[in-house]
Amino acid sequence: MPNKSISMNKIRQVLRCYASGSGTKSISSMLSVSRNTVKKYLHIYQKSGLSLSDILSMDDSSLCSLFQEQEKQPEEMSSRYKELHSLFPDYAKRLKKKGVTRNQLFKEYQAACPEGYARSRFCTYLQAYSCPIASNRTFRAQSRRQDVY
Repeated sequence: MPNKSISMNKIRQVLRCYASGSGTKSISSMLSVSRNTVKKYLHIYQKSGLSLSDILSMDDSSLCSLFQEQEKQPEEMSSRYKELHSLFPDYAKRLKKKGVTRNQLFKEYQAACPEGYARSRFCTYLQAYSCPIASNRTFRAQSRRQDVY
């Protein structure tokens, strides 16, 4: 499953195997973790500058903040995103009107900002702005029990 974080014990095992001289392929096969995940955590370990004993002695919460919070830190908003974000209130209001499509809004955006985002990224950001909790909604079908006589 993509983007599923692994446990802190698994990260410790990855680091121990790396310190013992194992390669990324062998670590990934031994621990049933993808090679890219192993590479990612090894890169964070090397970038941190901490020794293996320091990291192994950390408790789970501090280890989590070191390894997993880095990927969740928001990137600094670029100038083109700020420009696009300033257009969202108008675009969201106009999108509710009959006959206005995302494609029309994108063409308008592209004419105003030729160095802006591509259509797919534009639509993704617009969807996230228009309906920020749509991905968190779940729908459950209600079924009625029918008695058979």
